[in-house]
Amino acid sequence: MLVTFTVDNENFSTLDVSQDLEVENFLALVAMENPSISTQDSTFVIVVNGRQWRVDSDVLKMKLYEIGVGNNDMIAILKVQPRQAPGTSRPSMGAPAAQAGSSSASGSGRSGNLSDLIRSIQVPSKSSKPKPRDQQGQPGMQAYIDRMVKRISPEQQHQVARNLFIQMSSPLAQLRFKDEYPSAVAQYAKEPTNYEAFYAAIIADQKDFYRRLALTDDPTSAEGQKMIEQMIRREAHKEQLTKAMTEMPEAFIRSHMLYIKLKINGVETIGFVDSGAQITTISSAHAQKFNLGQKIDKAYATVIRGVGGEQVSDGRIHSADMELNGHVFPAPLNVLQRFGEDILIGLDTLRRHGACIDLGKNVLRLGTGPQSVEVPFLNERQYAAECKRLGIHANLPPDDKEPLPESEVENEKVAELINLGFEAPKAVKALAKAHNDLAYACDLLQSDDPAIKQQLEAQEPVPSNTSDKPEISSEKPKDEPMEDE
Repeated sequence: MLVTFTVDNENFSTLDVSQDLEVENFLALVAMENPSISTQDSTFVIVVNGRQWRVDSDVLKMKLYEIGVGNNDMIAILKVQPRQAPGTSRPSMGAPAAQAGSSSASGSGRSGNLSDLIRSIQVPSKSSKPKPRDQQGQPGMQAYIDRMVKRISPEQQHQVARNLFIQMSSPLAQLRFKDEYPSAVAQYAKEPTNYEAFYAAIIADQKDFYRRLALTDDPTSAEGQKMIEQMIRREAHKEQLTKAMTEMPEAFIRSHMLYIKLKINGVETIGFVDSGAQITTISSAHAQKFNLGQKIDKAYATVIRGVGGEQVSDGRIHSADMELNGHVFPAPLNVLQRFGEDILIGLDTLRRHGACIDLGKNVLRLGTGPQSVEVPFLNERQYAAECKRLGIHANLPPDDKEPLPESEVENEKVAELINLGFEAPKAVKALAKAHNDLAYACDLLQSDDPAIKQQLEAQEPVPSNTSDKPEISSEKPKDEPMEDE
């Protein structure tokens, strides 16, 4: 809860504390900004909602809610001279300050002076908290913002900033974090290589968050009410996420695509079954591998448009023998110059042979009745093993692939990781394991998994003419002849 306190009716400040916090610990927090406050003497009193509490050993052990402190309440701490301190008997819990004063040292005039002093305190209303919009600045609000930001250590702040900085290279990540870190996203768009400026923008966004959070206690603040709406929406999203994870946890597991083993022109390969694709396709390199180059009719060369954008077609193979589980089916193949999958079985072939994608049995069924043919789909491990056996590129996430040779690691990405403070040898190993995925490599370098740390710290023999920091070489590999100059 947020509470506002003042010492001798001066310098209002705000604290975010628990209602179970003991008075002694609360006063210790106050003493950080007001060294004159001490819990070792009883030369001051606490006033909450017009009720007075003499500071003694009993009150120090009470909790804030026990002395009537609630969210957005005002606490007045009044220093008094020893001769003006209230009598030895403190008022009962909840007794009004005026009544407490009248019961001590009557006739001496002291109680009247203390009561007048208490009544003179101007207790701010709940909506009169320090306004962040005040250009003059409010020490209470600024102290609250600084305290909340400093709760996270600089090391943790840099870890968060590094991860975000790497992810910012993706337009989707920029869109995702635009509401949470608007300044950081804008700074990255302005200077995508300046990490220090990006880090400063992250801190500025955090301070702005806590400033708006404090405004949520002001019902007249449009900005505060807007943030409350955002918080309610995020809470609803969390509830949806919790419900989904409880009722259908399988939805959060990556689904492996549908791959089958087949032969084209007698050569083994792997095909990708895609009922969302209109036509069956083959890459130009695979068409040459299967000795189908002479069958390509270039009169059918065209531009094919789909979800993945535009692809250039070299032509069409009107009929090729596709063997599935020992049965041969003729199929047309559109030859593409570049494509994510070497063989894609589209809707034209699936429809022609009455195909059924049976996910219950995990098979592709072609035909009906006793003449039907069932071809099992490959699971992720089977797919990776078959791709390795056949020497085919496998479309798998980086953690399911064998690391790249370190010679294939991109030097520019190594340099980026070095600029973020990572060691060069570990950066090279992480990028090799991540297949040059910068964000994934950054996660590996910051992982607490002992197995991953051991992999990145493993020392391998390095030729004597190499250094720790990778260098971009313009020389050709030794196995290639140099051109005469």
